[in-house]
Parts: sequence; C-alpha cells; structure tokens
Amino acid sequence: MSRVVVLIVAAVILAVFVFIIDIKLRGGERKISDGRQKLAKYDNWFVRLFFKDKLLEGRQMLSYGKKKLAFAKCLRSTLALLCIACIVTALVFLQKQ
Repeated sequence: MSRVVVLIVAAVILAVFVFIIDIKLRGGERKISDGRQKLAKYDNWFVRLFFKDKLLEGRQMLSYGKKKLAFAKCLRSTLALLCIACIVTALVFLQKQ
C-alpha cells in the first residue's frame, strides 16, 4: 500500500510541475511573439545600415528564446508522461492487492 501512496504523491507533484511549466510556456510564447513583431518592425534598410549589431543581437536573443522554449516543451511532455506512468503503475499495484 505504501508504494501506491508514493506513486500517487509523485504523480500529483509531477502534475503540479506540468501546470507550472505550462503557465511559464504561455508567457514565453507571448514574449517570443512580441520579440518577433518588434524585430520585424525594425528590420528596414536604415536600421540594417546603422544599427546592424543591435539587430543581430535581437535575432540571436530570439533564437536563444526559441531554443529555450523548445526545451521547456520537451520537459513538459516528459513530465506529463512520467505522471501518467506513475498513475498507471499505482493502478496496477492496486489491482494486484
């Protein structure tokens, strides 16, 4: 019975982490969208001519943000699968008893 309790507690903790990461992901997606719009707004010949370094820095920051977002999405999926695995394992242990 103690294994079942531990698995259920682990599943609840994982589910909480999944929801927290999901909330953070929405904010990150919004920031990336705003950054993409701002970059498109300032991507003209004048800025490219005189402020090329700033424009390049903005593109690099956008690229880094996209990589970070992709990692967080992968982490969220992995934690969700672990949560489901904990629940299924707990149900298997309950049926054996």
